Amino acid sequence: MQGKKKGFTLIELLVVIAIIAILAAILFPVFAQAREKACQISCLSNTKQEILGLLMYVQDYDETWPRNDDCANGGTVPLPGAPSTAIGCNGPYGDRINHYKWWWWTYPYTKNNQIMFCPSRTYDQPSWLYDAEIFGAGYGLNLAITGSLNTYGNPNRYGAFRDSWTGGKLAGLNSPAEAMLTMETNYPAVGSYDVGNGTHLIAYPEATREYWAKLIFPPDGNPSNPVNKKFAPHNDGFNIGYCDGHAKWMKATAFLGMCPTSAQYGGMPIPNYENMAYYTTQQPSWTQPWPLWNLY
Repeated sequence: MQGKKKGFTLIELLVVIAIIAILAAILFPVFAQAREKACQISCLSNTKQEILGLLMYVQDYDETWPRNDDCANGGTVPLPGAPSTAIGCNGPYGDRINHYKWWWWTYPYTKNNQIMFCPSRTYDQPSWLYDAEIFGAGYGLNLAITGSLNTYGNPNRYGAFRDSWTGGKLAGLNSPAEAMLTMETNYPAVGSYDVGNGTHLIAYPEATREYWAKLIFPPDGNPSNPVNKKFAPHNDGFNIGYCDGHAKWMKATAFLGMCPTSAQYGGMPIPNYENMAYYTTQQPSWTQPWPLWNLY
């Protein structure tokens, strides 16, 4: 007897394809989540190295946080660790060193500027290539802790001197293990309320919950909205570095719970956009501690 040829029927083939599709639908999100978890861990390592670099700087400068604004190399030679195209002090700003470029203060200790680039983010290339400033890459310095000058070329203009309300020193912290030094943001720094009427201002934490909620859960700050990956790229959260040298991941909703509302913060105004300096004559006030912001 002549043997019959064996092969798949159409139904069998469709069943196999359906099984493969189901398995792919189950496994691909798992793979993506595992990849993001790896990026989160890498980013956490970056955060840890950054804050250790800042603490080494502090130990070398009489326990004072960095906040200067100056021009290096005469504006003609790129900073070590910066692109060769980043030169100038009055635009482009490749040689100007202030809170826009705080990576330079840690660079002598870390010898590595790649730790300033989060693997889950896309940085703004023109800012890096021409100004040596890192926008979008992920790490912001808390200017309410350090203070920030904006004095190069014009020391008397409005808002030039912005001193930290803690005094800009380690001694001004109530609990370094709870106070935030850096966090993942879209800008190079975590903004501050700059309070005063003249050239000398005091920088208070821009901690208002409504402000951060709008940035993290646009457009209206509702936590049921999709999270903004520019602010919370790691499994709906981000990494935070603390003033004692440790770092950890925090879920975005938990972070908001550690921020005072405008009503709990003396009715402070709510910025509608991300910023690094919000000028106001209104003095913040609070009646309960907010340790993440060193508000006691």
